[in-house]
Amino acid sequence: MTTYGRWRWPRPATATRAGADPLLYVYVRTGVGAGLVIGGQPFRSGTHGVTELGHLRVVERGRPCACGATGCLETVVAEPYLAERARALLGRDSADPLADLASAAAGGDGRAGAALDEVVDRLATGLASAVNLLNPALILLGGAFRTAPEPVLDQVRAALRARAFPVLREAVQVRRATLGPDAGVVGSAAVALDRLFYDV
Repeated sequence: MTTYGRWRWPRPATATRAGADPLLYVYVRTGVGAGLVIGGQPFRSGTHGVTELGHLRVVERGRPCACGATGCLETVVAEPYLAERARALLGRDSADPLADLASAAAGGDGRAGAALDEVVDRLATGLASAVNLLNPALILLGGAFRTAPEPVLDQVRAALRARAFPVLREAVQVRRATLGPDAGVVGSAAVALDRLFYDV
């Protein structure tokens, strides 16, 4: 229990009670963000309190990134890139480019299949670095991957398994996040509650 003013607030249930510790949440939208929960508590890293998974370098001599580097994960996995690839390959704008690319690939479009394989390969390269460093029990994929068809998640699991350190690859699971499109709002509210009512 934590006292705030004259009120006493119960500390929220920890993630370890759900059976996943550590837990890595990866959110793919305009960039690639990540949050880490260890021992039921959020990991707040460094001065700025962020985990920049999206700025791992996964492509040599790749695209310029907004951070000033080149070949960052978010330049070849985030929604702007997915939308660009879908527009070029499908000839139209897409509200859900990853799902549309997967649908086209399943229908026999070889170019869409190759583009999807490339996205999965690069995401798995970034995730493997996180697995090797952090050894999470569970990775939750949200954002653009929340609506990805199950075969795409199966591709991610297989590609990650091929890249992660052998001892660690057996322990980690990859699942779809379930918070939905309001995940950012829910997360912001949780941070505010944590800072105002639960920190001592």
